Order: sequence, then C-alpha cells, then structure tokens
Amino acid sequence: MIAAVSKFIADPMGFLTLWGANGTGKSTALAGIANHFIDEGTRALYITATDAASYIKAGIEQDFNPDDRVAWLSEIPILCLDEITQAYMGNWVSDHFGSIIDRRSKTRVGTVLAMDQDPLKKLPRRVVSRMQTGPMIQIDEADMRPLLGGNQ
Repeated sequence: MIAAVSKFIADPMGFLTLWGANGTGKSTALAGIANHFIDEGTRALYITATDAASYIKAGIEQDFNPDDRVAWLSEIPILCLDEITQAYMGNWVSDHFGSIIDRRSKTRVGTVLAMDQDPLKKLPRRVVSRMQTGPMIQIDEADMRPLLGGNQ
C-alpha cells in the first residue's frame, strides 16, 4: 500500500484503489494523500462516499441541480473517496457514483478509492472496469486498531 500511495503521489493520474479489512490504514492513507496535495497547493478532497452522497442529496433539498454537485466531485483534481462500498445501497446513489467514476476515468484526474470489500464482488461492473485502469491493491493485514489502543 505504501509503495502504491507513493507512486500515486509522484504521478497522480487515474485511479488507485485500496481494499481490505477495517483498521489497515486505508482511510489514513487517503487523508494523507489529500493533505499532501492541499499542502502543495492542489485542490484535493478526502470524503467518505456516504458524506458525498449526502452532499449530492442536500443539493436537491436546497433546490440545486444534483448534477452540479456531481460535476464538482468529478472535476476536483484529487478526489480521495473512502468507504465507497458502504454507499452503494440504491440505484440513485449507484447512478451518481457511477457518473462520477465515469467522468473521472475519461479525464484521468487523480482518484483514490478505498473500501472494505472486494470491489469485484460488491460494485457494478461498469464502475470496476474503470477502476481497473489503475492499481487495485488488496491489503491483507490484520486490524491494527486494537494494537494502537486509545480511540483510533
């Protein structure tokens, strides 16, 4: 995972997908990537997929076109989208995330995805096909949180 993240930071084009058990550092890696690019002056966002879905839905409630928010998430230079398998619950969410992934695939902007389940088994084939244009790293480590103690 560290090697893949380092390579992405050096050349942030296209997709990097991290997946595996909870507590293996995926979220920390995504936040670190986003913070690196923000520190370098590049627009970057770390967000969970659930929060991204809420952001899109809130636009509808505020009489905004949800496509404007989908476009913004599609165009930000670096998007670190965490817990993506947690948000794939219905067609509405699936369609919007599929659109974001599709648009980012076409423009090859930097996209890092993390999830706790095998994307080949959990996500729609059209989404996985685009994700597979970049490395898909399975993290086989054990949950490190119990070893860290405290509120990790």
